[in-house]
Amino acid sequence: DTHAHLDDDAFAADRDAAIAAAAGAGVAAIVNIGYRPRRWQTTLDLARRHSSVRYALGIHPGHADEFDDASLQLLAELV
Repeated sequence: DTHAHLDDDAFAADRDAAIAAAAGAGVAAIVNIGYRPRRWQTTLDLARRHSSVRYALGIHPGHADEFDDASLQLLAELV
């Protein structure tokens, strides 16, 4: 899966089951997107807990107002 947001609160109750179901259906890897600063750490945490989860971090244009020097510094440290 090339685009997921499994760290979203909507998956809080069944996140692990959703990842297991994907694996059972033949999905070898899932790319979770950290699309804004407050999602970067949750995305990384998810990837650390599940070997099938990869990640991409950045800022979606819809959240460009969240970009500043501090977020750029944090992003550089995380990647």
